[in-house]
Amino acid sequence: MSDDVIKAAAFYVNVCIEHQRLFPLRNIVVVADGSQNTEEADRFIADVVTVLDRYRLGEGIDGMDRTLRADFGELR
Repeated sequence: MSDDVIKAAAFYVNVCIEHQRLFPLRNIVVVADGSQNTEEADRFIADVVTVLDRYRLGEGIDGMDRTLRADFGELR
């Protein structure tokens, strides 16, 4: 996964933990590459979802404290 995908996933986890709830991913993660290509934006969001799913299942996110996984996993 690209560094941007990893950073977006980590940002999303931190925002959700800070506010103690899950948000729709598209409300938090914005694809800001200057293009209007919705296919690329959809692929980016799908890649972030993949990273988040793996994180919930036990994989780490580079630069993320693994202890946050339990807090994130409890959010609904």
